[in-house]
Amino acid sequence: MKVLIFMSELRVGGAESMSIALANALAGEGIDVHFASASGPLRANLDKRIAFHRIDNPNVFPLRVAHTLSLLLSEIRPDIIHSHGATCATVATAARKASKVPCVRVLTHHSRVFRRAPGWIAARIMARTADHYIAISKDKQEDMVACGIPREKTSLIPNFVDVARVEERVAAVDAAQVRRGLQIPDNAVVLMMAGRVVDTKRFDVFVKIAAETARRLSPRAVHALVVGDGPELERVRRIARDEEATIHFLGFQSDIFPSLAISDAVVFPSQHPEVLPMFLIEASAAGKAIVCSDVPGNREIVTDGETGRVVRGDVNAYAGAVTEIVADTALAHRLGAAAHATALERFDQKHVAQQTIAVYQGLLAGREPKG
Repeated sequence: MKVLIFMSELRVGGAESMSIALANALAGEGIDVHFASASGPLRANLDKRIAFHRIDNPNVFPLRVAHTLSLLLSEIRPDIIHSHGATCATVATAARKASKVPCVRVLTHHSRVFRRAPGWIAARIMARTADHYIAISKDKQEDMVACGIPREKTSLIPNFVDVARVEERVAAVDAAQVRRGLQIPDNAVVLMMAGRVVDTKRFDVFVKIAAETARRLSPRAVHALVVGDGPELERVRRIARDEEATIHFLGFQSDIFPSLAISDAVVFPSQHPEVLPMFLIEASAAGKAIVCSDVPGNREIVTDGETGRVVRGDVNAYAGAVTEIVADTALAHRLGAAAHATALERFDQKHVAQQTIAVYQGLLAGREPKG
């Protein structure tokens, strides 16, 4: 089986990271994998066994990329072209038609929103640009069905991590050294949030939660880690000064595991239209207790009272949940262990790769014979 993964570009982002992770996982299962996209900083994460084909960004040059992709299809003749994003799927459909290569089209649409066209237009286009659709969450699957895509043409396959690798990387961190480097006392509570610092992620709320938690735990110190960069960063810094909170702004980190290793709890009050947040999957794999907002994508990862706390309320409600966890070591350990078990069962790389391969095999088995 030969699979071509098609992505717009390899900048930093959840969809981009997952397209690479999928390609690497498939290659690890012995699949002949090719990858086509514009380049970017994540290019270095692609497994050396994968043939990378650099093309222009289809979001910027759709017609040019359709032509380039049609030539690539004629050259490598994949069995499957797996697009990530509606624009990529549209371009892939045009390229397949031009090349006359009868590859099966698969689409993973990572976002809950359509960014380049009104939803009612984009949904109709998307419903015609793939033979099968992979939904990374139950909520996204219902979105697809609402777009007019037959349920039998969808498969629920979530985002994933290599759980064993996460465990190894967290265990290898010298937590005492990381704390010393950040000047965090040994007995201080450490909270963490990671992601792009945009308004809907609510890093400002995270800072206020950290400040309120510190007031409740006084005299025990509370330090909070903001891992990420974005347009709201300076505003969040000002709020941290106003709140007199002890916040470490670490910027973008290609490796978040040192921060996870020293954290007592992960806090994620985001209201961003996430489908299935990778940060929470990584935190679960690391065995961290999580306090998160009550939005659909979060609820598919965190079960309130079992693997973390799902909060419906204001800063005080979040601070209450965080305080309860960090003040009770046994509770934090129980929630973290349950989160890890869930990650191993539902979000582990090998399991998800095998699910994806099974979808590919079923599609190829159902394809009409050539000629």
